[in-house]
Amino acid sequence: MNYNEIFAKDINSEFYYNKEGYPKKLLVNGYLDLDKAIKRLDKGEYYVLVGYHEGEKLPDCYLPLPNELIDFELPEGTSLAIFNANEMVFAFCKNNSIQLISKLPDTAKGASYMLGPGPDEMYLEDLVSEQLQNYKEKYCSRSR
Repeated sequence: MNYNEIFAKDINSEFYYNKEGYPKKLLVNGYLDLDKAIKRLDKGEYYVLVGYHEGEKLPDCYLPLPNELIDFELPEGTSLAIFNANEMVFAFCKNNSIQLISKLPDTAKGASYMLGPGPDEMYLEDLVSEQLQNYKEKYCSRSR
């Protein structure tokens, strides 16, 4: 999901997952530009994929996405960052739902989380792949 569209009018607007009573420090399965992502940190929101311009400083909660994971041409001057799995989050937001999560030990596939009481798990790598595909479809026209 492209949260740039959701927060286009007002970056401070309330959305279903930041209403009173919902967990703070949540991982949102979506894309947001860095300037907006930084402003949403005050609400305890971390986005799976963040776009930024070359030269911008990333907060510790985001890491540059390795170029070898990108199989398409990014718009000129654009770079992508991903959520830093070392950051502690307590809930996961996807498709208009929120679920409590617990960080599991990293696997060969990278960072993993248990959904709710388990046994279902999710992997940050899968979330990043999903968001990269969404980004590619929305913003890019050429493949490498």
